[in-house]
Amino acid sequence: MAVLGVVASLGGGAAWWLVGLVVAGALVAEVTRRWFGFRTAARREAEHTRRVLAALGGTESGHRAEVVRACAVLAPTGGRPGVRGGGGRR
Repeated sequence: MAVLGVVASLGGGAAWWLVGLVVAGALVAEVTRRWFGFRTAARREAEHTRRVLAALGGTESGHRAEVVRACAVLAPTGGRPGVRGGGGRR
């Protein structure tokens, strides 16, 4: 509410463009932050998948489940149960 008081003291309707500019800047900043977060998560997941596939490359079919479990523990989230992308049991 203090922002509206400052805008009102600046000269009435002429200062509303300033409020619009601040709101637009905040929206752009939030969208950018979320986009970088998404890209970071996607990159992490792609790297984890690449490592799992590389680890599975030369294993026998009977040992693959153990290798996948081991890779889940080494995932960026540490394989903690309940943590999204952690690879733990849910």
